[in-house]
Amino acid sequence: MSRIRQDIDHAEAFLDRARRLATEQSLITRIENLRGLILRSQGKFREAEEALLHTLEMARASQDTLLEASALLNISFCKQGLSRYDEEVQWARDAIQAATRIGARRQIAWAHTNMGIALYRLGEFERSREEERLAVTLFQEIGERQGLVNAQGEIGNAFYLEGDTRNAAKEYEKAFDLAKEYALDEGMALWSSNLAARAVEAGAWDQVEHWNRIAAKIAGDRKDETRLLYVNLNDGLLAEARGNGGEAIQRLQEVLKRSGPNSNLAWNIHAALGRIYARSSQFKKANAEFETALGIIEHARAGVDSTFRISLLARLIKYYQDYVDVLVAQGNDERALEIVDSSRARVLTERLGRGGPESIHITRTGLRKLAASANASLLSFWIAPNRSFAWLITAQGVERFELPAAPEIQTLADSYRKVLEGDPLAPKDDSAAKLSAALLASIAPKIPKNSRVVVVPDGPLHRLNLEALPMADGHYWIEDVELAVAPSLSVLDVQPAAQSKSALLIGAALEVSRDYPRLANAGVELDHIAARFPGNAVLRGAAATPGCYRASNPAGYSYIHFAAHAEANRENPLDSAVILSRQGNRFKLYAREVIDIPIHANLVTISSCKGAGVRAYAGEGLIGFSWAFLKAGSRAVVAGLSDVSDNRTEPLMNELYAGIASGADPITALRRAKLAMLHSPGSKPYFWAPFQIYVRTL
Repeated sequence: MSRIRQDIDHAEAFLDRARRLATEQSLITRIENLRGLILRSQGKFREAEEALLHTLEMARASQDTLLEASALLNISFCKQGLSRYDEEVQWARDAIQAATRIGARRQIAWAHTNMGIALYRLGEFERSREEERLAVTLFQEIGERQGLVNAQGEIGNAFYLEGDTRNAAKEYEKAFDLAKEYALDEGMALWSSNLAARAVEAGAWDQVEHWNRIAAKIAGDRKDETRLLYVNLNDGLLAEARGNGGEAIQRLQEVLKRSGPNSNLAWNIHAALGRIYARSSQFKKANAEFETALGIIEHARAGVDSTFRISLLARLIKYYQDYVDVLVAQGNDERALEIVDSSRARVLTERLGRGGPESIHITRTGLRKLAASANASLLSFWIAPNRSFAWLITAQGVERFELPAAPEIQTLADSYRKVLEGDPLAPKDDSAAKLSAALLASIAPKIPKNSRVVVVPDGPLHRLNLEALPMADGHYWIEDVELAVAPSLSVLDVQPAAQSKSALLIGAALEVSRDYPRLANAGVELDHIAARFPGNAVLRGAAATPGCYRASNPAGYSYIHFAAHAEANRENPLDSAVILSRQGNRFKLYAREVIDIPIHANLVTISSCKGAGVRAYAGEGLIGFSWAFLKAGSRAVVAGLSDVSDNRTEPLMNELYAGIASGADPITALRRAKLAMLHSPGSKPYFWAPFQIYVRTL
């Protein structure tokens, strides 16, 4: 390393001399670019960024597009070094645009690689793999071996961080084999180290030892201190797994000392130390390590754009799960629930002015008061890999229940959801009864009949309406309770509803394509609702356009209703859309658009298929229109979890608003409407279970 240091020192000295002598602007620009690259190689990312921004300015002034693309690319590398992954995405995208103008395929390929890295660190795994596959193709075409090995391995990283260790191992082995074929020692060290990390995740400790030995040999020969840190981390985790707690602590603390408290390794190390201390019942030390890990996570999360915070926390939720397990082992339910809720709906609560971690303070007394003032039972689920929990909170107290581990609940929930959604190929099994027994057998008897329950779901429960779970004698849970769903406990508030009965009704749109045919009953639905509210605005047919929502001043209405098709976007949930009439080239009202239009509605209803969303993020929940309208300020949102027929939706909505017009609140009114449908001839949960009510105010 001393020789490398000397070479860098010499390079810096030459550059200083060259800068003093240079007079041509193009030469000055390239000197500044080289200065940025040297600073970047030294890990001085802020200084490097400053030099590269100067380079970018000069490159654009001289219309040197190749240098412009290179500067943009290297700034994206700096953003990666600073853990500013959302900004890295934008700089890499700009680099691709600049490089594409001149066909600079090398820069394009590396920019796709950088964007892929940033996206998987933000939790956008599928998008990340798409970027890396583009990079692999380009590197193959131009014959750049180092880039090819890197991009191939980064596909594995995206799988690994998503929790798919099997596919991660396949991609890592491809990258390792390519590096070995091309005699690229650095690549062999990197991907053998990652194979060891993947084996740690899988608990395959012999493989950890095998791959770590290879990585240690190559990294040691190269005096690659950064790679050796990862080798030593894996050794520490291996010692932990084999019960050598003292050795594990020593190794992990040494890695932490050498890598620094704010490195990407830090939260992993602190969490591992927490687990080790917890196993020997050193809970004070364990708690301190976990608190430090979550503090680092919170700091990293706070610096990320809110759009990406959703997916970033989803990637890091396992650290919360480990800590909750340790707190439950201590019998510290109060702090466990506080940690559970601190991981939930953070982006939503921040928008509502309740977002900092210091504002999420949960006590038994506070929870009991919340349940009492809401006249409801609060039921918070926590679905985790090893064991799951539910906390039932009433005015009388807080009680914890242990539930099966996530894989069992996931399997049962997926199976029953297919039945509920009317999948003709779904096998008729006992998943519903088993799921109900697993989740509610101990809890349901403690909840008074016909009382209100506010559920905070987790994991697979986000996409399943618990009202449709059958009880032991065959009736559905909705017949015992009126149920609402909340994103978190801390988001809940108890306030009187506005007395205004004004309504904004949008829908019965014109057909824009064969994919979205005209809804025959949407107009009737709007007519029936409009007749119940004297102060209303009805935007239908050609007037029901994406722009009409903002233009109609939605903040002035207490009820907002959409009767239209909806399109759920799994990969980018905030790009989910309500399908309206064409306005120029536009006919979609996107979820991300409604977030920034403040409203004060008692209720927003999206009377369409899958308006609630189709992708649930650990930590934030099901992202879609329900989330977006709560974030915009609505007290409650009714939205669909799955497909629903037009001719069944209209009578349900008619009953819902009849109840509201007669004085019932939306939660009670929706339950009455569903019960009316449930008790009608030939009715199945498929017809009434899709719609669910999401609340933040009771």
